[in-house]
Amino acid sequence: MAPPEIAEGSPLVVATDALGLAMPQAAVLGLSLPLRNGLLATGHFLTVVPGSVLRYGAERSLLKVLPIELPAWDLSVAIVTLKNRALPPTASLMLDCVRDLAEPLRHGLRI
Repeated sequence: MAPPEIAEGSPLVVATDALGLAMPQAAVLGLSLPLRNGLLATGHFLTVVPGSVLRYGAERSLLKVLPIELPAWDLSVAIVTLKNRALPPTASLMLDCVRDLAEPLRHGLRI
């Protein structure tokens, strides 16, 4: 598991609390998906990954999704730029695309 997944307020913590269960003990903490995938391949570990990893991850076909419902995890996202610095045109274009893609999410719609 990654450290944010076991922090207070994470979907995993909220779900286990709601069910009256103890939080699972993490044997390994790390943010690296290759590390997680390597541990999963041994058959002795479980992990929690974002839905985007299940949909778009390079090794998504190797993952088995367990039938567990977790509450949505709303995380704030910000774009930070340096003051008095012009963005390159490619960066501006990318930010415009990100904003367009994120707009439905501001209104509670799933994409």
